[in-house]
Amino acid sequence: MKRVYDFGPLADARDFNGDGDVNQQDVDDFMLVYNLYLGRTNCNWVHGDVNGDNVVNVADYLLFRARSMMTSAVPINLGTAEPYDALTKP
Repeated sequence: MKRVYDFGPLADARDFNGDGDVNQQDVDDFMLVYNLYLGRTNCNWVHGDVNGDNVVNVADYLLFRARSMMTSAVPINLGTAEPYDALTKP
């Protein structure tokens, strides 16, 4: 059985961990998953693929950094996510 998760809209793309606060913890959480999944495909937001191109690479890091420096909220939609794909598929 495969379960597909739909994370739906996120109020602010700078709030990586979704706790409602934009702070250093979001940067720390992003860097943790970014370093873990760097170079992997079949990725989504929870793996650090913030630009939605299905791979975690330097483009995700640059986009997250650019967004984190913005002073106003950046609304996005996370779309569907299959959390284990990055580990189970090439």
